[in-house]
Order: sequence, then structure tokens, then C-alpha cells
Amino acid sequence: MINQIHQTIILVTDIDDSVQFYRDGLGLPLSFATPDWAESRLATGSLTLRRHEGDPPGDSAWGAGRVTLGVGVADLQTLATHMAAGGVTFNLPPTEQPEAGGMMALVCDPDGIPIMLYQPTAVSVMS
Repeated sequence: MINQIHQTIILVTDIDDSVQFYRDGLGLPLSFATPDWAESRLATGSLTLRRHEGDPPGDSAWGAGRVTLGVGVADLQTLATHMAAGGVTFNLPPTEQPEAGGMMALVCDPDGIPIMLYQPTAVSVMS
């Protein structure tokens, strides 16, 4: 039985552009990097960026398919302001999504992988 996502690997065409996007744009802590591999080890698993050689991602067996990465954030407005200042374009700016229980925004990484940024609505406790 699966009880945890251990590692998510994203195949990228340019490791430097991707590290800049995920580390500097999203604020993902970088645990280590090589010219072909960058990894962020988090409490719930790791996110790995791996340089892809050969066919463009999505065109080969190893690069087949696409992924949407959903990440939780504490302050979506502040992150969005930071990312926009760094040149990131939003496919969906921070928008209240009551049906989803919070605020969401959508961006794409340098290889076009969609990333959903999600900030849950604060739950107030009634006394």
C-alpha cells in the first residue's frame, strides 16, 4: 500500500533554468545539484529535476506523458508578487476558489510543466 510520495522526478531540458525557476521563483530549498540533477529533499519526499537528453520530454518512453505539480504555499499573494517580479507569467493569477477551499494560481516551469500553487483558506474556530 502506498502511504507517501517518496520522489517526484521532472525531466527538464535546461537544468540551470529549471533550478532558477524552482529555487529562486518558487522558493523550493535545494538540497544538492550536479550538472544533470538537482534535488530538494522535503519532509514528505523529494522533488528531483533531471536533465533530459534525446527526444523532447513527452516524446519518448521515459519522457512520456505530462505531470501537473501541485504545491501548497502559506502566502500565495507574496509568492506571486515575488515570482512576477522575477519574470514568471501566470496562466491564472491568484484567484479565490471557494469550491477548492482556498486560493489558487497556475504557472508553467521553463519546460511548460503546469504548476498549481494552492493556499488553503484559514479555518476559523467558533467559540
